[in-house]
Amino acid sequence: MDVRVTKKVNVGVLVGKALTYHPQELVQGIYQAAKDYDANVVYILGTQRTKDDDVLNELGNAENYDYQINTVYDYSNLAGLDVLIISYGTIGVHLAVNDKEKFLQKFSGIPYIVLEDEHDGNYIISDNYQGMRTILQHLVKDHGYQKVAFLAGPEGNLDAEQRKQAYLDVMREQGLDIPEGYICYGDFSTASGAIIEELLQKFPDLEAVACANDEMALGAYETCRRLKKRVGEELAITGYDNCLLAEDMDPPLTTVDQSGFDMGYRAMKAAVKLVNGSERIVMKIPAAFCKRASCGCMIQKKLRSMRIDNLGYTMSHVEQKAVEIVDKIVKNKDNKCLVETTTKNVDELLHYMYELYTNDSIVIRAEEQQQQLVYLIRRIISGDYGKAITASVLLKELRSVFQTFYAREEQSDKRCRILMISTQVEEYVYSCLSRYKEQEYSAYRTHCSMNSFFERKLMENIHDEQQLFYNCVKSLKFMGMRGAMVCVTKEPVLCKPDEEWSCPKEIYLAATYNSEEMIAYEEKDRPLIDREHGLSSFFEADDSQNYMTFPLFSAENHYGILLCEANPEEISSAYTYSITLGNVLRFMQLSKAEKLVQNKLQRSRRLLQEKNKVLSFISAYDELTGMLNRRGFGEKAFEFTKKNLGKQAYFVFGDLDHLKEINDKYGHQDGDYAIIQCARVLNSNCGKDDLVGRIGGDEFIMMIASDGKNFEEQIIQNIKDAFAELNKSSGKPFYVEASVGVKAFICEEEFDFSGILQQSDKIM
Repeated sequence: MDVRVTKKVNVGVLVGKALTYHPQELVQGIYQAAKDYDANVVYILGTQRTKDDDVLNELGNAENYDYQINTVYDYSNLAGLDVLIISYGTIGVHLAVNDKEKFLQKFSGIPYIVLEDEHDGNYIISDNYQGMRTILQHLVKDHGYQKVAFLAGPEGNLDAEQRKQAYLDVMREQGLDIPEGYICYGDFSTASGAIIEELLQKFPDLEAVACANDEMALGAYETCRRLKKRVGEELAITGYDNCLLAEDMDPPLTTVDQSGFDMGYRAMKAAVKLVNGSERIVMKIPAAFCKRASCGCMIQKKLRSMRIDNLGYTMSHVEQKAVEIVDKIVKNKDNKCLVETTTKNVDELLHYMYELYTNDSIVIRAEEQQQQLVYLIRRIISGDYGKAITASVLLKELRSVFQTFYAREEQSDKRCRILMISTQVEEYVYSCLSRYKEQEYSAYRTHCSMNSFFERKLMENIHDEQQLFYNCVKSLKFMGMRGAMVCVTKEPVLCKPDEEWSCPKEIYLAATYNSEEMIAYEEKDRPLIDREHGLSSFFEADDSQNYMTFPLFSAENHYGILLCEANPEEISSAYTYSITLGNVLRFMQLSKAEKLVQNKLQRSRRLLQEKNKVLSFISAYDELTGMLNRRGFGEKAFEFTKKNLGKQAYFVFGDLDHLKEINDKYGHQDGDYAIIQCARVLNSNCGKDDLVGRIGGDEFIMMIASDGKNFEEQIIQNIKDAFAELNKSSGKPFYVEASVGVKAFICEEEFDFSGILQQSDKIM
């Protein structure tokens, strides 16, 4: 069934490193705005790892094919999109050639907005310079640090360059030296935090390190923890971004609040406007300073600055406090509906708490009180806009309200009431946060355990392409994805790291499912996807879609793309599945090639059988010793194993010693004598049903069936004794001896004689 529908605004989002904090927040903001503005979104997700990842360092980069992941960006031109949001700050540093104009030129046929980088066209950027300047001024002027290093982001990245410039300017303005080595460069990943160890080795008296983003600060924390260096006391560390973990770090991270959620939300809103004819969009988002303990500010003042004695909380104070709290907990203040709804909900919560605290006439059972509190809090952190609320900050702000109430209250019964209300609120918020984390972990654990199962199910249909793709979308549905599309190239495309990638001009829909149907197409019936018939033409007409897009590849072979309609939290699961599917497609390709080879082999087998009949006259016995030669022994060996199926047996290898020396010194006649005598000794240690043969110039082999104890030691000793007896009476000026090795085995139908021979040297 090939139904194409075009509706809504179709937005493409190009993002790199979507498994890290800032891109995750960016995607969350775009996802929320897409729901608010009823838009379809195709998230085109590139590089997930970095060159500094520990695993890659351990394994080496020789077999690293992650460059393939960035091929997915070029499929934007086949998606049928109205507008693009390009997060160049998360993409540029991971491209093979960090050439912004060359990269953007690929999308010249589609209107686009660039994030985290300035551009002649439309762009949205954080006020990087001013944000980092505020941090540096705080470190240098407020704390008086003079030895301040800077962990910069990748060179060529605009965010990184602007933040580094702020460092340079503040240090110069304050007359502080910047010794060579004070500025080092990372790639915005946690792995780059390890650079701190090199800095501390070179500059042991370092007082502070300003990191160009929170992820590198997280890595710096880990390095300091390993070096047993206390952050905030022995070394000040700051970040930039105010990621979700920043306030919960130990100690809390001093940083700059560049809300990825807010930027993503604004970007989506601007993209919709751009499609509807908006003029050029240029936006610089202010970045707010977040002073915490990692810079050395040990917050102990608590509520002193609040002038508790004169506060005299009233209803108007509660309303004002609600506005203040919302300003701190809402990630995206550009969303008026979010701000208004959250303000209303917080205001109701504060009023209820205030009434419980102040009104002695209210008689509410503890159970009812708790249920009402839970209901009011749930509306804030678990409602439609729950993902846009920072629950931990809400808890902190509510705690400050309770502390204020408690500090100004003298009556013990009211103090107890405050503590009870506070405890109930904290218990519920903490339980929500724990539940969210447990749900995330449980989902991730389930997807990891199921991934191997899905791979096995796909491999079962490796020879049935249509059924394989059907099982693919079926397993994605089982994982909880609301929709999926598997799009493949006509033939696998070779993508080499040292050659320029050329995106296919057309791909084919192999399988899909949505709310109405699940279908896998036969190869001849697969719908075409190209610039004229884009991916968006397969979107459902009613609900808006959010498809996460990943490339399908294995090694240098590229097969197409996978689209999963998923929540931002499910990106890692979908990404892992795309890697699995790429590997399965590689096996399918190899299976096809193997089948062609098998057909050729079958045609050749008859010819080989005829030729073998012609060659069958060749003797199976060695002329010199009269025993089996290599060919004859091989044939008899198969008969031997069939005759002794399931029984214990042994290979005994004999290698005549010093044959070359005997030939060189005494002549080939004596050499032949040595070979013949070796054959007699070995033959004398075989039973009538055993096998013995000469398989090379000085190499012999025996097959003996035996269940006797200590057979290996006994047979070697018997052969040694036989050679010793021979040499006593030979009258020759040399000894006839052989090196002997034994390998035990069980006689089975499947018998690899050539493989055994290849092991003979190791056994000897």
